Amino acid sequence: MSEINKISSISSNIISYKDFTYNVPTIPNNIQLILDIIDDVTEERLISLIKDKNVNDLRKICKCITNEVFLPLNLKFNDYQFSVLEKGKGMYYEKDDKNKYYGVIAILNMGTDILFNLKNTVKNTVNNIVLPKRSLLIINDQQYELLRSIAQRKEDIIDKNTNIIRDDRYSIVFRISKY
Repeated sequence: MSEINKISSISSNIISYKDFTYNVPTIPNNIQLILDIIDDVTEERLISLIKDKNVNDLRKICKCITNEVFLPLNLKFNDYQFSVLEKGKGMYYEKDDKNKYYGVIAILNMGTDILFNLKNTVKNTVNNIVLPKRSLLIINDQQYELLRSIAQRKEDIIDKNTNIIRDDRYSIVFRISKY
């Protein structure tokens, strides 16, 4: 049975997940990473729907996710984007249009672990965050300062002991539309 996991808080400064270690204080305050937000059955189902371009069923599931996960966080997402990033491909820097969307988005990462880049255009800093598959990244960017990207490569080198061999990446981006 498909399941959406409830959000649990992190109580330490360093967390480990799979082969990745996160130093929580180095992650900006306006970014929240939630690991294993969906189970593998749900991930497979969502990937299948994205591959089949079954937008109607995807929208129904996204509304359920919004009700179960985001409403308790006082987030009322009403716009959903479904995408596929083929193995080795990248995503050039992008940010949301402040005339169309409010400054909060959530990205559900599926299919592969991947190194995700967030560039602050005001502070001129870059945060590289490993997004494990089945994780959710919530970005609160009320000033529209952050650019999001994924480098074009077949493998992400995290450190001398950890590499991510990429596979096809599937994602759902949740937004709050102003219309």
